[in-house]
Parts: sequence; C-alpha cells; structure tokens
Amino acid sequence: TEDPPKDTQDKDYPFYSALYGNVYTLKQANQLIHRAKNKLFQVLNDDYWVDQQNNYIDPFRPNIFKTGFKSYEDLIVERKVHLDKTLQAFSDADVLILTLGLTEGWVERNSDYILPVAPGVLYGEYNPQKYKFKNFLYAEGLNDFENFYATLKSINKKVKIIITVSPVMLSAT
Repeated sequence: TEDPPKDTQDKDYPFYSALYGNVYTLKQANQLIHRAKNKLFQVLNDDYWVDQQNNYIDPFRPNIFKTGFKSYEDLIVERKVHLDKTLQAFSDADVLILTLGLTEGWVERNSDYILPVAPGVLYGEYNPQKYKFKNFLYAEGLNDFENFYATLKSINKKVKIIITVSPVMLSAT
C-alpha cells in the first residue's frame, strides 16, 4: 500500500504490505494495528532518534528510512501516511501470515511501546532509564494475539490468518 522510500536502491522493494518494517513480537504487532486503527501518531516520549547527520529517524521504522527526515514535522507527516496505509493493508487483506518466533523486545519505559531494534544498534542511544529489555511470557503473548485478532477482525471480517513459527534471534540481545 506504500511506495518505497526514495533513497532505496533495492529493486525488490516493497518487502511488506505497508512500510512497517520487521514486526518481531506479538506485542509489537498488536501495538501497530492499534496505532493504525486509532490514528495514534505520537505515542513515545522520545518520538525520534537523531543520526550523525542530524536527520530525524523514526524509532518504529529505523530500517525503512535509512537517511531519515530533515525535520520532526516531516517524520510525523510520513508516519501519519504510513499508519493510514497500514490500516488500509489490514483492511484490504484476504490473508495475513503471522510468523511467531521472538518473545523478546525492547520497550520504551514511559509508554510501554515496543521498538523493532534496541536503541543504539542502528540509531538512537541506549539509556536504561528510558528503555528496558523484556522477554514476554506465554500468557502475555496469548493476550497480545487475542487483542490483535479482535482488532484485525473489527476492521476486516473476511481476513484469514495463517500462523507459522520461526525461531529468529533479535539483534543485540
């Protein structure tokens, strides 16, 4: 539903139904669909990271826009478009493939939002007062899946889900 970033040279783009990048945990998937459905564009206290060229990086999608944005306003405009396109992808899907594998993630302490990579791995800076590592328990994963499923069905009654499993390592754990 979204065009690839202008700075990409990859001819196989897009890899995703919308440009959300890798979604590693059920918690992250649940938060993504919730943010898209409810148009929650600014949910983090540290809503951006800055790279060495002073570009603004979206902590939710650090792998997608590798050159970042020239201003915070540009990042938010793109994030609004992205969440609208993400909602469209979920709304229009006939089948959603959900691969379960990771149970661990990085959490912004103040908002409880999951990030796709540890702060400081690609961009940002790790600060234990701002971020924490979390390994989700089975009951938490089940709850996140049930909430994700309910939200998905509330926006797309016809969608079918295929669940697969894959043990994949998380960067910097």
